[in-house]
Amino acid sequence: MGFQTSEDFLYSIAGATQGFGAHQTDGLIGSIATRTYSDIVSHPLFTALFCAGVIYLIGTPAQPRRIGRGLALIVAPILIHGVWDSMLAIAGGSSSLVFVIMIGDIVFAFTALWIAFVWAHPRESHFVRDILAPEIESGVLTDAEVTAAGGWRQQRTYAKAAPTRTERRQRRHIVRAALDLCSDLAVSKGDDSSQVVESRNEITRLRQGTAAQSIDR
Repeated sequence: MGFQTSEDFLYSIAGATQGFGAHQTDGLIGSIATRTYSDIVSHPLFTALFCAGVIYLIGTPAQPRRIGRGLALIVAPILIHGVWDSMLAIAGGSSSLVFVIMIGDIVFAFTALWIAFVWAHPRESHFVRDILAPEIESGVLTDAEVTAAGGWRQQRTYAKAAPTRTERRQRRHIVRAALDLCSDLAVSKGDDSSQVVESRNEITRLRQGTAAQSIDR
């Protein structure tokens, strides 16, 4: 992100000084506008894909080595960046073709990012269950709530299964609180830190709120 900001600043200066300094405001505004929309597919996304690829390529105790996935995620940002920088040459000067290539490159970039998330999800879901398993035994969470915390699809299915709109909303809040608890437990390495205790209390409060509303009805 820091490199991206520095590059945007340098391009803005170049835009303001082109044409021997004439029409500096127009050049500056044009450069800022161009860099703003181009930042959607730029170095932060490239870094995320490349670093994910490196983790797959070298392997870690938490993520077994997957050379194919690693190479794919390393090559993807290089290809995306290369096409983005070369779209004028590829299009042969055609503005309409430049637009098509730009949209295609953006779609490919976000598709690659989505695939990276899909590949990471099973491991993440497994870690969530491992971390929150003691909370099921202690009664803080139910097995269904921990399962729902494993991903947005599971969360949506769990929430939709509630009989009323109020309970669906409460289920979503409890699952989000469970994810906060999971994060706090990971940071504290399983110890009962003040953040962990606060997250458990929040889950209890949400559950009691649901019970109270059911009694009122």
